[in-house]
Amino acid sequence: MKLAYSLANPIDLAIKEIGYTEGKANANKYSKALGRPAESWCADFVVWCIQQSGHAGDILNSPSVIQICKWAQKSGLVIDPKDARPNDVVAFDFSGKKKNPVHIGLVEKGLDKNSLTTIEGNTSSGNDPKKSQSNGDVVARRERGLPYVYLVFRPKY
Repeated sequence: MKLAYSLANPIDLAIKEIGYTEGKANANKYSKALGRPAESWCADFVVWCIQQSGHAGDILNSPSVIQICKWAQKSGLVIDPKDARPNDVVAFDFSGKKKNPVHIGLVEKGLDKNSLTTIEGNTSSGNDPKKSQSNGDVVARRERGLPYVYLVFRPKY
C-alpha cells in the first residue's frame, strides 16, 4: 500500500484529518481506502491512520470496534486509561457500563481532569445529545470522560 503521508505518529495524521465530513449514506474515504463499503467508519478511521503512518501490522484491520477490542485484549495491549498517552487507541461505551464498546478513536492527550482528548472519526463535532457520539459524520477532536472509556490499548509501534 502506498502511503499518502510519511508521518511516524498516527495522531499527527489524525489531527490533519479534523473537519473531514462523510458523504451520503456513510460514504467516506477511510472505508474506501481499506476496500470496504460505506459503513459506520470510526474503526476504519483509526485503522487508516495507523496504516497510513507506516504501522499497518500494529492494529487489527477490522471495521468492528468489538473485534478490535478483543484482539487488543488477546494481544496483551490493554493499559490503564489513566496511563493513556498520544497514539494510544481508546474504545468507548457511552452507556457508562463498560460492557459494550461502540466507538473508537485515537488519544491525542492523556488524562487531564478525569478526561482524555481524542481525535475520532464518524462522530459529531459537539456535545449535543441529539447528535450521535458514536455514529456522526465528521472527524473531530473530543474530550471524553473516563466513565465512558471501555478500554485503552497501546499498539506496538
